[in-house]
Amino acid sequence: MTSAPDPPPPPPLLRLDDPALDLPTALDTLPEEHFQRGLIPVELEQGVPAWLMITLDCLQRVLKDEQRYARDPRAWHDLWNGTIPATSPLQALYPPRRNALSVDGAEHTRLREAVTGALEDVALSRVPHQVSETADLIVDGFCTRGEADVVSEYASVLPLLVLCRLFGMDQSAGLRVGMAMQRLWDGQADAGHAHHQLQDLLIGHAAHRRAHPGRDITTGMITRGLDDEEIRDQLALIMAAAHDPIAHTVTNTLADLLQTSRLHMVGSTWLISETLNHGIWHHPPLETLVGRFPTVDGLELGGYRLRRGDCLVMGFGAAQRHQLRTTPPGPSNRAYPVFGMGPHGCPRLGRDIALSTAQTGVERLQQRLPDLRLSQEPAQRRASTVIAGRRALPVTFTPARPLTAPAATHQENPWNPSPAPRRASASNSTTPPPTRSVFAKLARWLRSS
Repeated sequence: MTSAPDPPPPPPLLRLDDPALDLPTALDTLPEEHFQRGLIPVELEQGVPAWLMITLDCLQRVLKDEQRYARDPRAWHDLWNGTIPATSPLQALYPPRRNALSVDGAEHTRLREAVTGALEDVALSRVPHQVSETADLIVDGFCTRGEADVVSEYASVLPLLVLCRLFGMDQSAGLRVGMAMQRLWDGQADAGHAHHQLQDLLIGHAAHRRAHPGRDITTGMITRGLDDEEIRDQLALIMAAAHDPIAHTVTNTLADLLQTSRLHMVGSTWLISETLNHGIWHHPPLETLVGRFPTVDGLELGGYRLRRGDCLVMGFGAAQRHQLRTTPPGPSNRAYPVFGMGPHGCPRLGRDIALSTAQTGVERLQQRLPDLRLSQEPAQRRASTVIAGRRALPVTFTPARPLTAPAATHQENPWNPSPAPRRASASNSTTPPPTRSVFAKLARWLRSS
């Protein structure tokens, strides 16, 4: 009888919270034996074990099996057995939430159907026009300068404002949401205040749309029976899930076109679409995401025995790079693992809206600033175990006139004729410190005359 081959030596234990860790490089240098298993042990922080899924086969096996692998973080044993201390950021990142990504079973089905139905209420054919109008609003804020940073002044702003418009918010509410999200992502000292402010803005918007319905995603969820808190959590989920993929896709596509001197050819729909597609495959905007949790003891995965409540981390970046090495997708393949799969994967229409937003955002920027060019070599992609994207993309261009005078833009309000009222609450009763985000600059520009 032939004995089983010896298992490969264990890989070095990677700490996913290590700011010095270049995860793509560390994973790409692993021996092929570990990719044959599809799973490696890691730590989320010191003393907090997890398993990182690094191949498409492993991701498909887990993400498509809702019965044996839960998505609800309440199934994660280390969250409640004392392994993860109360002071850990993990406790703050993974509390119970009433959104479609954080629950399972019938509750997940109910919330997901409400979200997908609401997305269907938004005509995909109208999205490019809405993106173009929003892009013009942003570009008008910096087009007279002759220089800008594409990342902070355009790509990071566009998806949030487009989403707020699709949610049925007026531009003033959209800017306030954008400023709150900016402070959360930047980790500023008032991040706690920003979180409470964002919660208030979203639940206040849900209540406003309940009283003043429209043709938007929020109204769609109201008509499907969700309460205001559930709507708040779905809107926050959509923003969190869509922002980075869109922002980094816009940045990477523009960087690729500028570096190859092909931006002037953006009039070719095929060129921009394939450049965008290439960027998502080779530089996925999301490296990892927590997680899945076995619902029974003793499940076998990649030659390992899992315990009930272990944490499985989705290694989207590693899986896509491995697929490119082994079975490269065709030039027009859009089945990106980074959008997820199985019951909790991104709805197809949500993915289509995201890709349409990114493509239109690139096209409209080139139309407004046709001689856009790099002012220096693009910044290296930031080494991150979660988000993968450039920190900056400085460009220069011939200064151009804004399309609309600031005062007229403010009066016409191109998003919504019935602005939502500000909602006072205890959590936003104190004045937050001033922010220098592009949202604040855009708000000042709109108010000027």
